[in-house]
Amino acid sequence: KNTTQRGQLLVEASKLTWVSGDQDGALIHLEAAVEADKSQTKALLPYFQTSIEQSPDHVQAQALSARLETILLRAKDMTALDRFWRSQLEQATEEGDKIRLSCALGDLHRDELQRPESALAFYLGAADAVSSPKSRRQVVESLFGLVEQDNQVKGSEAHLERIIREAGYWNDLERLFRLRISRSQTPAEEAQLYVELAQLQIEHLDNVE
Repeated sequence: KNTTQRGQLLVEASKLTWVSGDQDGALIHLEAAVEADKSQTKALLPYFQTSIEQSPDHVQAQALSARLETILLRAKDMTALDRFWRSQLEQATEEGDKIRLSCALGDLHRDELQRPESALAFYLGAADAVSSPKSRRQVVESLFGLVEQDNQVKGSEAHLERIIREAGYWNDLERLFRLRISRSQTPAEEAQLYVELAQLQIEHLDNVE
C-alpha cells in the first residue's frame, strides 16, 4: 500500500512539474513513480511521447525512447512497450528506425506476448522497409528465431527462404536446409533435402572464402 501511495504521489508531482515547464524533472518523477510502483507505467507514455515528439533532434528523441524502453522493460510491462513501439513505428520516417522497431515488435510478440502470427507480420514489414535486399541481416536473424520455435507459423519458412535468397545469404540458406533435415519425417524427404543442400554448396558455397 505504501509503495502504491508513493507511486501515485510521484505521478502527481510529475504532472505539476510538467505544467511548470520542467519536462525533464517531470520525467525523473515518473521514473521514480514506476520504481516505487510498477503499475504506474500507464502514466509514463503520454508524457514521454510528447517529449519525444517535441525533441529538437533525432538523437535526443532516440535517447528519450531508449530511456522509456528501459523503464518499461524493467517494469516488465510488455503491453505498454508494445503500445509505445507501435506508436513509434507509425511515426517513423527513417529506414533504420522502421527496421529496428519492426524487428523489436516481432521479437516482443514472438518471445513475450506469445503471438507468433503477428510476429511474422512485423518481420515481413521490416523486410519490406529495407531498400536493399542485401541489408536484411537483422530481419533474417529475427525470422530464424521464429522458424526455429516448435510452434511454427504457417508460411514462415517459405518467407525466410525467399528473403535469404533475395539477399544472397547463402550460408543462412545452408543453415535453413540443415534445420529442415533435422525435422524431416521420412528417409525420402531427408534424401531430397541433402540433394538440395549439395546443389547449394556447388552453386554458391564452394567459392566462398
